[in-house]
Amino acid sequence: MKKINRNELIWMLILSALFVGLARLLLTGEILFFLHPKMIKFLVVTEVILFAMIVFQKSRIYTQTTTKVQMGQFVFLLPITVMMMRPTYLNSEAIVNKGLNLRQIPLSSETFQNVDLNKKSSEQTAEELGIGKKSVAEEKLDKDNFLPLLDEIYTYPASKGKEYTLEGYVLTHDAYGKNRFLVGRMVVSCCIADATTEGVLCEMKDCPHFENNQWVRVTGVIEPLNETFPEEYDIPDFKLRVTKIQKIAPYESPYAYY
Repeated sequence: MKKINRNELIWMLILSALFVGLARLLLTGEILFFLHPKMIKFLVVTEVILFAMIVFQKSRIYTQTTTKVQMGQFVFLLPITVMMMRPTYLNSEAIVNKGLNLRQIPLSSETFQNVDLNKKSSEQTAEELGIGKKSVAEEKLDKDNFLPLLDEIYTYPASKGKEYTLEGYVLTHDAYGKNRFLVGRMVVSCCIADATTEGVLCEMKDCPHFENNQWVRVTGVIEPLNETFPEEYDIPDFKLRVTKIQKIAPYESPYAYY
């Protein structure tokens, strides 16, 4: 009877555990806790490669070797353990510790086209129903329209005087001043490691108190911000003067994706 090569067997079991762990994250959708959806295709390729490696490794189980087990292989138990744990989304305060991003967001012609097409589509639908054109504030919000709206807002001064409705979480800071707060989202371009908070500085007279991370829907008009902030706060030269604000339930995922 052939003797089993313990090192090769252990390595096959580790590869199998990695394969199962990644498959679980993909099938449950929990991979989105870590990666941008556009990166999932690369994980599918990784799964195919892992499966091929497992098949190849199976043929090596009975090869001759020393009896001493290579302890370095057990380093892979750490990522395997992490994959088997139930992940959670980052708290927005953890993102703030990395710094806010209120700079002008790079705009693309595709983004403008999507915003324009969405407007035209909603206007045409309203006309067909005979109820007149809807304003941006009256449009039904979609979780994925945060960045297109933010892109349009950041065309300031072109967006000056226009009304917008945004949904996101509240962040407050003494530097913003009284009755001011940020409404933003965590934005991911590749993976959770590059997540930043992007949003709009809001101002509301007699603003009710909101705790950080409270999700809200705000409606308001873009106005000039006639005030200078220290450079480290990176505040643009406009604000959203809020006319309506209400608490909402948090999104299932706090992330917005480029």
